[in-house]
Amino acid sequence: DASAHPALVAQLDSIIGRLLEVLPRTLEQWRRGVDLRSLKDIRIDHLGSVGTRLMLQRVNISPPNDNFIARAIKTFPRGPSGDFTRRDAGTGPQQRRIFAYAEYRFVRAVAPTTSSGQARDRPPVEGRMLREHGFQGLRMWQKGWLKAVTLPANPHVDRSVCAEFQVFNELCDLTSQQGLTDSMEDCAGVIGTVKVLVSTTPCLSCVCAVMQFALLFARVHLEFGCVQPWHAEGGSDGALREASLASLASGCDEGPIEAAVWHGGREVAKGAAEVGTKKGYEEELTEQLQERQPPVLVEEPLASAKLRAIQAACQVRLGGGKVARVELGSAATWSEVRVALELCTCNDLADVLRGHRQAVRPEMQPERVEKVMALLRAVAAQASEGMDPTGSYNFASVAS
Repeated sequence: DASAHPALVAQLDSIIGRLLEVLPRTLEQWRRGVDLRSLKDIRIDHLGSVGTRLMLQRVNISPPNDNFIARAIKTFPRGPSGDFTRRDAGTGPQQRRIFAYAEYRFVRAVAPTTSSGQARDRPPVEGRMLREHGFQGLRMWQKGWLKAVTLPANPHVDRSVCAEFQVFNELCDLTSQQGLTDSMEDCAGVIGTVKVLVSTTPCLSCVCAVMQFALLFARVHLEFGCVQPWHAEGGSDGALREASLASLASGCDEGPIEAAVWHGGREVAKGAAEVGTKKGYEEELTEQLQERQPPVLVEEPLASAKLRAIQAACQVRLGGGKVARVELGSAATWSEVRVALELCTCNDLADVLRGHRQAVRPEMQPERVEKVMALLRAVAAQASEGMDPTGSYNFASVAS
């Protein structure tokens, strides 16, 4: 391989040393943003596969093993020729699509305890994801803990839509959504493993994102690698035949993994993307409520005043003119209210608690749902038939 020639490797090593001299060493410095356009002597936007591996070795980030690479490659969609699929550009040149595949497992280092001092048994947050390079739709919420880097070459390219940047950004969001973290400081208390493979050489901004993630989750074992399309093996239907990690162990197939597509701030499957564009979130929520099995005992509907009160409480005013947005849809009983809350993100539930001056701590979604349920029951207890839900009890809320 010519790229591994000693003279070229030495030149790459010199460039990498120059980069590491100017790149931030702390999270606080990364948060201020990085602009590498001042490096007049380094006019590049990536280091190649060899240079990327050398740079990550310098910061103690190892490549994944062969078993993971083989498993990940099978998830990258392929065309009839066996090559990674390309974007349809008519009769002109076709751009190769770029994917990033990840497997992750997160656990809180110190397990939370009950009021009696006993440790709560919490399952790990684990799974896998596949993301494709490019804008896939607006997401509902993002922590924004990682920062894309402006590069000396092609400085106007939005590096935040790179497939690997999306993966690391969403993994940060996932730890917050699942109650493992509420702030960047909480990330130090998370342990686990993350393995990522990209279907081409990552840009320098994404290498910097890998470095930021390693600093942020210092106790999570991180492995990162890339393959070139001409090095990949597997059939053209590899992604369709790939089973999830859980199904590999259980023998049941969950179906193929697909790159995420976002619509209206929420993730939708490729097959449902067209349907999702025709429905608002509240309609989808109502359908999901109706699909749930009804309780064995018929539950009495909430009185209209109580229902108005808890709906208003879910849209409480926050600082800076913002408003909490927890939609209850067509929920009319406490059981249906609980189902609606379970469909919300941890972050949305936290906004409701903060709006009512309730403490928010790192916790799993079921615990946060219980806290919001207790809050809403207290709101309902203050409401009676005919009471204006915006004026007679002690919560600053927004009229429904």
